[in-house]
Amino acid sequence: MNTLCYYFWVLLGGVLFLAEMLVGAEVDKNIAALEQLADQNDISAQVKLCDYHYHDENYTSALLWCKKAAERGSTEASYNLGWIYRNAENVEKDIQQAVFWYRKAAELGHAGAQNNLGVMYLQGNGVAQDKKQAAKWYEKAATQGNVVAQNNLGVMYASGEGVTKDIQQAIVWYRKAAGQGSVQASYNLGKIYEVEDRVRDYKQAMVWYQKAVKKGHARAAYRLGKMYEDGKGVKKDPVEAYKWMVIYDANSRKNWAYELEKRLSSEEILKGQNEAGQWWEERKKQPDK
Repeated sequence: MNTLCYYFWVLLGGVLFLAEMLVGAEVDKNIAALEQLADQNDISAQVKLCDYHYHDENYTSALLWCKKAAERGSTEASYNLGWIYRNAENVEKDIQQAVFWYRKAAELGHAGAQNNLGVMYLQGNGVAQDKKQAAKWYEKAATQGNVVAQNNLGVMYASGEGVTKDIQQAIVWYRKAAGQGSVQASYNLGKIYEVEDRVRDYKQAMVWYQKAVKKGHARAAYRLGKMYEDGKGVKKDPVEAYKWMVIYDANSRKNWAYELEKRLSSEEILKGQNEAGQWWEERKKQPDK
């Protein structure tokens, strides 16, 4: 039986290797055909080659074809080109070119480019820092449903940078982003409900911190621990606070739990550690909830 199993796996490995070789050969054939068309100025082929090499992380080839397609008006190629000039390895970075192509794509309505252009204005990276321009581009992207821009716009409204401070608008955009799965937006909602006087709601803060920490946001575990330690919206519970600090430390390589241990009995420490372990087990069963 063992011999049969061995030959079965050897045969299966050979079949899979052959299949991979055939697929690779077919891809090479298709790429060659696209290159032939692209060399004849077929923009559709140029865009496809740009996209293929970009996602294959072959940025040298991507740069060649994306530039050809972008110069002929391709929105996606313009965005890819902006990203390559700003971020790609094995390609000489050129922030001015990144701004140029992001702007091209942004003006053509590309939400990702609009958000990235907003980031560059916020940081003063390749352009003079202009927080109003940052907010403008974030809003354009956010209204198209770009989740990163929605969170970024929420941050602007929460801080009053580039826009008039408006906590309700911050909540609106954070909720939109959180509804699309943004972990940072969930954390930001928790923070607003915890610290902002006009909308303070400790129960809501805990709800959003819980959502964030379940998706791996370490700082949310710390905030939950502090709320239980300080009795914000709940009765002070040093064991529950310790549990969340254990979870935070595991995610962040900090040592806040140790500080709480000094005030706990050995039984309380064991209980907190066990509850943290149970939380981890539950999270493994439902990682995305």
